[in-house]
This record gives sequence, structure tokens and C-alpha cells, in this order.
Amino acid sequence: MAMVLLVFKVRPDEQDSRASIPVTVLLTLVFLQQTYRDDLPDLPFFTFLDQVYVVAYVVTLLAFVLVIWIGRRYASMEALAEGPDRTKLRQRLEDLDNSWPLVVVAFSGTAIAISWMLIPAGT
Repeated sequence: MAMVLLVFKVRPDEQDSRASIPVTVLLTLVFLQQTYRDDLPDLPFFTFLDQVYVVAYVVTLLAFVLVIWIGRRYASMEALAEGPDRTKLRQRLEDLDNSWPLVVVAFSGTAIAISWMLIPAGT
């Protein structure tokens, strides 16, 4: 998940690298979850670790969508002439790049804490 936090620290002109990181993380998450589930019997409920994986899937998919969206905005920014509109768009995109890690940590921490608190007593 640290890779998803750092995906927006890759230079914006390296869109291929930025887009490949969430895909790689998603594949890794699938295999990690499958490996740990192989040792458990079929359970009719989500375990705490399953809930953590769901949070990780959501964050990774959001990162992928955001990478694509920001990449398209950077491409459209290149078509703009130098001026206040281009500067404003660049600043907004840089703000998104910089705020993503904080949003992920806040969302993930909150979601995992709620999942932890919802574990039934005595289990």
C-alpha cells in the first residue's frame, strides 16, 4: 500500500509508470489475499483481514482512476497556451498529487479502525 501512497510522487510526464503501479499493487493484493484464504476453511463472513483487503482494493482502484484522470488533465494542460489558466490547472493538479497520501492515510486509518471496533466481543 505504500506504493499507492507514492504513486503521485512519480513525475507527471511518466504517465506509463504512474498507471502501472496501481495495477501491480492490485494484482499483488489479489494474490496475497488468495494465499492467506487458502489456509482457512470457507467462512460465511468477512474476517478482519478481509475487511483490510477491501479497504486496500478501494484505495488502489481510486488511485488508478485518479492517475488516469490526472494524466488526461496534464495532457490537456499541454495544449493550453502559457497563461493564468495553465498555471491554475497545473497548481490544482499538483495539489491533488500532494494531498493524495494524506487522504489515503486518513481514509484507510479510519476505515480499518471502524472495522476493528466492529469485531464482535469474545472472538
